[in-house]
Amino acid sequence: MISEDREFFEKVARAGSSNPFNEEHTALELEITGLPASAPRKQRTQKLVYEVQSRISRLEAEDKAQLKAYSGHDRRLTEKTFLLELFYQLKDQFDQLIKSQLTAGDATVKITFLLYVTF
Repeated sequence: MISEDREFFEKVARAGSSNPFNEEHTALELEITGLPASAPRKQRTQKLVYEVQSRISRLEAEDKAQLKAYSGHDRRLTEKTFLLELFYQLKDQFDQLIKSQLTAGDATVKITFLLYVTF
């Protein structure tokens, strides 16, 4: 992995592992996105997702967007970055599932979206 990607993935992995409501997370979002500190949270999140998706798209074009292409620390960073991107792809569905479960109380709510991922 080139050092530019490694540095980017390290920041994304740290952001994905940090509390999204604390200063460390905000600082990482600002570093990753290049946005000013005055940028609202929604804008920071949208730009973060855009930057991650852009980086993954570039790796796809180079046929390097597969975990098997990496080992050790680079593999763990790539996995965390892929998982963050997947989370944001499914965020709205998970939010709806949580709302449905809250409404249903103790009754089980079926997951209405399919999640099948291979790394």
